Order: sequence, then structure tokens, then C-alpha cells
Amino acid sequence: MLLGALLVHTLPQDWAMYAVVLVLVSVFFSALGLIFGLLAEKFDHLAVFTTFIIMPLTFVGGVFTAATMLPPSLRTLELFNPIFYTIDAFRRSYTGQSYLEPAYSIGAIALLCIVAVSVALRMTALGVKLRT
Repeated sequence: MLLGALLVHTLPQDWAMYAVVLVLVSVFFSALGLIFGLLAEKFDHLAVFTTFIIMPLTFVGGVFTAATMLPPSLRTLELFNPIFYTIDAFRRSYTGQSYLEPAYSIGAIALLCIVAVSVALRMTALGVKLRT
């Protein structure tokens, strides 16, 4: 983390929000990794998830451009993109500016986290594709 701050010469303005978002996003993507890992037949199937789901969502999630730069029709679709909420919350913790109120972003990430962890725990409890 300190190395990243040295490289871009900036630190989060809101450390508490930064820590909360960091933990929630880590748990969310860990749960997604478990879910797709359990569903995958081969290692190549995991690459499909990254290539065709995560990467396109990242490009339209506000990583490289602000959501305000999108056409109005796409701004509405943006609200169904989980990557958008994570980027918006991280942006708020660093710059103090965001597209949504922080409670909406953190709430959306927390809800997604709860759903993903619940699905992952249920899949492991059922033994989906687990060897015994």
C-alpha cells in the first residue's frame, strides 16, 4: 500500500471508508472466485469468467472514465454493474468525489458480498463438485 502511495503520490482522504471498501471488495471477489472455481470443469473455464465478465464490466465501470461521461441510457445500465460500485467507493475514499452517495456504494457492495458469500457457503455445504 505504501509503495502504491509513493508511485502516485497520493493517500486516501478517508482511511475508514478505504479500509471498509477494501475488506468488502476482497471478500466479494474471494467469494466469486470460490463460486466460479467450484463451477469450473477446467482451468480454462476460469479464464472465461475473467475475460468475458470481469474485463468488460471494468471498462464500463468507471475505471478509465467517469460515469458522467456515458450517454444517459448507459448511465442507467451502469447501476447494474458491481464493478461500478467498487470503483465509485474507492474514488470517494481517495478524492472525496463520487457519482453516488457513499452509503449507496458501500450498501451495494455489502449486499453483493452477502449474496456471494451465501452462495459460496451453500455450494460448499452441498458439496458441489467437491471430491470426497
